[in-house]
Amino acid sequence: MFWKSSSGSYSFFRKPSITGRLALLYILSAVISLLCGIVYITWSMYQVMEQADRDFVQGRLQTYRALFSDSPGDLEIIRKDIEWEGTNVATPEYYIRIEDSSGRLLIETPGMSQVLPSSLFHCDLPHPRQVTTRYVKGANGREYLISCDLEPVGRPSGGMIQIGLDATAEIKAIRKKQIQLAFIFISGIVAATGVGVLVARKALTPLRDITGVAEQITVERINERLDPLQWPVELRRFASAFNGMLGRLEDSFTKLSQSSSNLAHELRTPINNLLGVTEVALTRERPPEEYRKTLESNAEEYHRLSRLIDDMLFLARAEHPAQRVEFVLFDPAQEIEKVCAFYEPVAEDKGITISYSGSGRMYGAPQMLERAVSNLVGNALQYSPSGCTVEVRTLTAADGSQEVVVSDSGHGMKPEEVHRIFDRFYRGDRHRTLHPDGSGLGLSIVKSIVELHHGAISVESSPDLGTTILLRFPPPPPNA
Repeated sequence: MFWKSSSGSYSFFRKPSITGRLALLYILSAVISLLCGIVYITWSMYQVMEQADRDFVQGRLQTYRALFSDSPGDLEIIRKDIEWEGTNVATPEYYIRIEDSSGRLLIETPGMSQVLPSSLFHCDLPHPRQVTTRYVKGANGREYLISCDLEPVGRPSGGMIQIGLDATAEIKAIRKKQIQLAFIFISGIVAATGVGVLVARKALTPLRDITGVAEQITVERINERLDPLQWPVELRRFASAFNGMLGRLEDSFTKLSQSSSNLAHELRTPINNLLGVTEVALTRERPPEEYRKTLESNAEEYHRLSRLIDDMLFLARAEHPAQRVEFVLFDPAQEIEKVCAFYEPVAEDKGITISYSGSGRMYGAPQMLERAVSNLVGNALQYSPSGCTVEVRTLTAADGSQEVVVSDSGHGMKPEEVHRIFDRFYRGDRHRTLHPDGSGLGLSIVKSIVELHHGAISVESSPDLGTTILLRFPPPPPNA
């Protein structure tokens, strides 16, 4: 049997290996780290470039402001500087255009109209001393940082200065760095993939080792255990849980072996009796009365075998997860009264007083409760001498759980016997003497019934003072 997830059948893409998961997480972390680093470096380069360009533009504007302040109506000095830059430099580092308040051109770097026409600037400034900057692509294919500023250009009404700074070299350098960073990013992903796989495999080496140890454990070596302290901290809990599973399996195998041995012993006795009586009857011709006695003796052994088989079938069904009975809300007093009424004649013949008291409401299977109480009362009558009392009580606890108590003042049990009475086929020496026909399954059936109801069972017993067995059943659910 294999456990299946609720999402459906196994798929590599839905359920990758742990190595794949660790490697994928490692790669994702590397991708995120590299990507964040590249984005930050690129942003920083652009910020440095833009700040340097802005500082240059501001420097040129401050120079022209100073010239306008000293000679508001004289533009010859500015004209010579602007025309020299456009005439003597093949590719000017910057272009400057000065217009008056009406938009009439006053001064312009030669060739600026073809590279950076006035329509690119869109300088709609609400008041003087406000500068706007942005990057545009000129008609010559180069990148420029353009800026506008309002200044008192030769007249009181002022004018406008337009500056275009060539930033092509800086932008190309940044883009070259971006290509290098992209190569570093791809190389980093490839390296992270290889390192991630190696690291994941190395990290999972202890898991493979513990798997190898587990594969060596067989039925013959089921008593072996893992040492949790020799494994990493993450696997110590798994090692402890694995040891617990082995312990439970070993205990189950031991009980199964003992049950098989005890079952064989219990079956051998009635079968040997049947064979012996039948063989004796067949040794010679006998009168009909003796054959009748032989058949009656065989019938008793057949009944004993039938009860034993019924008990084993009940235990097998009670332990199977699929065999669940329908629970109802009922009065346990009615079922217990039936049991006491059934055993009343037996108790009178043995000189034992049997009594019942209590009431309540219980959620479970009435027939199973009747069988559990019947087994307990039957045992109490079998192992109690004349003059004793057998009392059955039922009561409701404070938490709503229902308790059924069966007590007797009979022979009782030794302390070392109390913890074994629920084992299958277990019978103490005194029990074998007082009731040789018993099978040792009655209390095992009682325990199975209580566990089927998700309840608990406890025993108190002292030699020659009697035994008290408490059955505790959980409270009924609210929707019962």
